[in-house]
Amino acid sequence: LPADCIVVLGGRGNAERAFLDAHWSRVWKAVEENGLADAAWGLLRSMNAGGDPAEAEKMLRSLGEKAGRVNWCGWLGEEWVLAGRLNNLGGATLIEFTLLGRQKPDAAAENFGRMKALLEGVRASVAEQIHDADLTLEEREIDGARTVTLRPGGGPSGLGLTAWVRQDVLGVGFGPA
Repeated sequence: LPADCIVVLGGRGNAERAFLDAHWSRVWKAVEENGLADAAWGLLRSMNAGGDPAEAEKMLRSLGEKAGRVNWCGWLGEEWVLAGRLNNLGGATLIEFTLLGRQKPDAAAENFGRMKALLEGVRASVAEQIHDADLTLEEREIDGARTVTLRPGGGPSGLGLTAWVRQDVLGVGFGPA
């Protein structure tokens, strides 16, 4: 990790903490039963001012399905690190962050494919809603890591949301890529 990180967090899976999974499962169930999840969806739909509500619903459901295919617990259940630092990009100070998780190599590659599909879905959905949106999806291989970056064309140079996989480590990051 870079020496100029302002925040670094990490953790490892621990079977003795399984009660937390059960607890958060009950919390999410209560959120759904009390309508808070639907209220959040409604808030997101309302941000589509002047747009077709049915199209906004379709887009949000599609992205929700793609996000639901990512095995988040599998990705972050074994070992993970979150790091963030401040970065001066084009005269603006932004927070750059990276979240890394370790899992079995086959599972990491599969999860990378699912994250790639999610980023492709975001790009397609934004392009569908905002016809002059300039978003690109760029795939590269860097030092043995497969990467995919969602990047705004008009934003600060290099700024993007990136997912990558290298062997058993899967990561996402926001910032210069």
